[in-house]
Amino acid sequence: MKSLGEAALRLARHLVHISEDGLSSPINWSVVLDRYSGTDPSEVAEAAFELQQSNYVKISGGVGAADGIVRIRPDYSLFWRFDKEEFSFDSLADAAELARLMLDENTLQTSSNLHAHVGWPKRRFNPALAKLGTCVASERTRNTLEPNYVTTGFSLAAEDRTLLKAMITEAGETAKNQEAFAITEKFVPAKFKLPLVEIDIPLPKWAAYSILGIGGLLVLILSTPSLLELLPEMGFESRTTKLMSPENGTEFSRIPRTLELSWAPVTGASRYIVSIQAQDIETGDWFEHPGRSRISTVDTTATFDFIGSQPGRWTVMAIDENGTESRTASWWSFFFTDDFPSCRHEQHGVEGWSRREPITEDSGWIGGGSSPSKWCGSRLEALRDLHDPARLALVGSSEDHKTEYQPFKADYYRYTCNFTIEDPVFALEASEHCLIE
Repeated sequence: MKSLGEAALRLARHLVHISEDGLSSPINWSVVLDRYSGTDPSEVAEAAFELQQSNYVKISGGVGAADGIVRIRPDYSLFWRFDKEEFSFDSLADAAELARLMLDENTLQTSSNLHAHVGWPKRRFNPALAKLGTCVASERTRNTLEPNYVTTGFSLAAEDRTLLKAMITEAGETAKNQEAFAITEKFVPAKFKLPLVEIDIPLPKWAAYSILGIGGLLVLILSTPSLLELLPEMGFESRTTKLMSPENGTEFSRIPRTLELSWAPVTGASRYIVSIQAQDIETGDWFEHPGRSRISTVDTTATFDFIGSQPGRWTVMAIDENGTESRTASWWSFFFTDDFPSCRHEQHGVEGWSRREPITEDSGWIGGGSSPSKWCGSRLEALRDLHDPARLALVGSSEDHKTEYQPFKADYYRYTCNFTIEDPVFALEASEHCLIE
């Protein structure tokens, strides 16, 4: 396949981030252009047609439409290629996992059941479901209108089960090939390597292989799947931390946005460096997380508060007592969204008042001069502090007076203050305040 230019690559990355559910749904061209402030729209349109030539998108036009584009529809192949780079979603590995589950349990041939079982966000689930669907005959794919999933499900036959098992095997072999390539790259000195060249050589599916430039020659290294068992034990710098939690692609809607990260211990490690990044939802660019972009810890957990409602990602590198650094784990992503529930909260403001009730305060007999307004005013302030945020008002007052001689004349006063209290009715809105426990 023809390699893409920089503009087309940038547009592809924008498109995979615009999609919220991983479906091949049309996107209004104006939504895409909103991410390109200061860029000539014609340049973005050219990038779109380049993606269409590579079958990554389909463009819909219209009479009078700027640059001939009204909507652009991502193909699932766009997600399959770029999701791993942007979110660390491996659609083939995910599809293989879904296939295993479907083959083991017939009830999981329904998409909603399968989705509930794995618990992935739809943004990760649907591209994998589409990949899985390439192994099932169309007449056994349920195509009832379904707004949430690629399909409502499947009715697997023997032919489909055979193809799904082959896909599971392919996913395992692909993972071994990638690991073998990474290890071979590690053991060959950089000065002997040549730029990677794509060539088309028919090889048996069981072969794990790498193509390296050694001494000016292209060398094809073949191995059986047992290559990893034949290699000598790797040094510390070749070890990789296994990330554990939160699972890659987890979606959160909560306040505060506190995350606890965890990973498996690495043999020989004396400490770990956790790297955290957030993504600009306008440009799609990743940046170091403000405040805590790197956390050094001797534990296998780290806790931090994420910056906001947007995607984030994290990775871990181990360091031994000599300062030797291990390989950095692949990025794992997570999402914080504004998909908040509705509630009535004081931060939403007051839309009305309820429960109007009277309150009466009696001063008892007190000495001094007559001052009912002063005494009732002080009680009003005290009641407001006590019943905040209720609304209180002084609606009336009365005064009684008596004189006593003990043996000298003394005047006493008794004040009665009448108040009303009303409870606020806060506005009903969906906001982050509804998530605070």
